[in-house]
Amino acid sequence: MSTALDLLRDVRTYVFDYDGTLVRGAVPIAGAVETIRRLQDAGRRVGVVTNNSYLDSAELSQRLEQQGFAIPPVAVHTAVSASADAALSRAGRGRVLCAGSAGLERALRERGLHVVSEDPDVVVAGMDRALSFERLSNAVRAVLRGAYFIGVNLDRLFIDTNQIGPGGGALVTAIAYAAGREPDLIVGKPSGVLLTSALHGLNSESTTSCMVGDNPETDMSAARAVGMLALLVRTGVATTRTGQRTAAAAPPDLAIDSVADLPAAAGLIF
Repeated sequence: MSTALDLLRDVRTYVFDYDGTLVRGAVPIAGAVETIRRLQDAGRRVGVVTNNSYLDSAELSQRLEQQGFAIPPVAVHTAVSASADAALSRAGRGRVLCAGSAGLERALRERGLHVVSEDPDVVVAGMDRALSFERLSNAVRAVLRGAYFIGVNLDRLFIDTNQIGPGGGALVTAIAYAAGREPDLIVGKPSGVLLTSALHGLNSESTTSCMVGDNPETDMSAARAVGMLALLVRTGVATTRTGQRTAAAAPPDLAIDSVADLPAAAGLIF
């Protein structure tokens, strides 16, 4: 049986999920900042990808810096920014209906797109804490009329410091069910879009890279989709009853309690 050291010996790039893996709420998980620093000191490339429906890549890069993580902006990739880029490429008239957060709407506007409630070219759906029946209905009608349908992610759960709630996937699935039509594009994990973008930005190959995340359904499945090693940490979704029940759907290559345990598992304790 392969040991953790055997599995991680040839890894040159580590791509980390954000929420539940590096931080819990706004607080870095114990040992996470030190783990990133130790990997970088050992010559490993490090990137961050997230299904977070509120932050674009620039905002997340700034937040990581404030939290003590030394990760360059080019190595930070969010589903919000990637979704806005995808909408820009598909919105022939520049009209987009945003069924998502203020951060997503801001990212769309920053790309010169017109955010509308009727007759859009594209519907972009993600987590929306201000969701109303009217906003949901507008999205469903637009999809029924043929608008290109982008889902920011398919996360079932959102885990914050003191609460667990429905994730962005709950809204995407509601629209798809009502319209009787699956999304044309899912940007976030378990799609491989974000990881492919991250690997390209890090000039890395999937065969020598490892995805580190807390969600078996999204993080581990995305790693499988692009041929990366899949490492599960038990500090987020995987600690919930739902996470444990669905973990068998996308088993990791390796599981550890926390990112703080990664340097030792990889033989990088000097």
